[in-house]
Amino acid sequence: MNIHIVCIGTELLIGHTLNTNLAFLGSSLEALGFVVAQETCVPDFPAVMRDTFQRELAAADVVITVGGLGPTSDDLTRGVAAEVLGAELEFHQHIHDRIADFLTCRGVTLRRDALLVQSMVPRGATVLPNENGTAPGLWCPAGDKLMILLPGPPRELQPMFTDHVLPRLVSRGAPRVSRRSLTVSGVPESIVEERVKKILRNCSTVEPAYCARPSTVDIRLTATPAETAFLDHMAALVVEEFKREIIPPEDGDVVGSIARLLTERHWTLAVAESCTGGLLGAELTARPGSSQWFSGGFITYSNALKTACLDVPAETLTTYGAVSEATALAMVDGLLAKSGADWGIAVTGIAGPGGGTPEKPVGRVYIAIAGPGYRRVFEQTYPGNRENVRLRARATAFSECRDMLLEASDHIPDV
Repeated sequence: MNIHIVCIGTELLIGHTLNTNLAFLGSSLEALGFVVAQETCVPDFPAVMRDTFQRELAAADVVITVGGLGPTSDDLTRGVAAEVLGAELEFHQHIHDRIADFLTCRGVTLRRDALLVQSMVPRGATVLPNENGTAPGLWCPAGDKLMILLPGPPRELQPMFTDHVLPRLVSRGAPRVSRRSLTVSGVPESIVEERVKKILRNCSTVEPAYCARPSTVDIRLTATPAETAFLDHMAALVVEEFKREIIPPEDGDVVGSIARLLTERHWTLAVAESCTGGLLGAELTARPGSSQWFSGGFITYSNALKTACLDVPAETLTTYGAVSEATALAMVDGLLAKSGADWGIAVTGIAGPGGGTPEKPVGRVYIAIAGPGYRRVFEQTYPGNRENVRLRARATAFSECRDMLLEASDHIPDV
């Protein structure tokens, strides 16, 4: 099944809206072994949309369109798709009534003509329910081809695609590939590739691919469905090669591992942040259940607050500076004393673009991590802009924290 995606919206092309829908659709289809062969983004211009729909239908088995199903004048997908499909638009009373009820319950009114537009369906199409908005999705057969029209808002698209589109696609055709995805923490991409190549050196049926992220590398192993058993065997060898550098699938990511390790040992964690300005705390509290293991944090951006909140000695700041190993260690010591947490992470650095010196250039970051019997500091100098420095500091802090938690757990007998 050759799948193409067409994302519609001038706001995507001019940078006003980030296209998160493509990432969601690609990952959802990939998880079931389907392949997105191509994606196209077009503006809200009928002629461009028409040409694109015709071209994609000729080239693909399934064309998924995203956006342009709403009630405003620039929502043109429904009409253009009907024209390309050669199907007249028909009024559906039950769609009209459902939208009216949906809006009434929320105290919202919609112009009569706008409500009418969203109640029109290309002849022969199947309506895909939208429990989270007004515009229904549309499943439109086109001979042996298929067009699937989806709304643009992610809160509407995601449940519709998961609940109503994926089951239909699975019943329509078999997956083209089998994939196994693994994530390695704390190993550079080039080293990951070198070690995986050794495992696959005599294997021609499994294809590896890599995606580097801050402090982690994703490994994707791909084979045909007929080679699934062998693919599982090779994936197991990769897991054995990297051992605990692999993020367990049930953890999901580095922070998921941290949460599990803290929970298993009944430990708590707190953070003290300077240059990251709350990025660590935000990521930790985004996890459901984090109140069980995350005590809280301090954002001590100024020297005065480092002293007032974390008891960092004034002489330490004067002698070594706010961005130093000594200050990072003093921050984490004060954090543990003030919070009562078992583990602490402290981050201080120069995110830029100004403030650097030859001795301490922009991108220099110190990360201190401490816990029962452990107290370490890590010095890093990151390239890139302010955002990159802050995000990479966060990633390194979590990766090193995970490693220390694993090490500490190894020295505690299971109860």
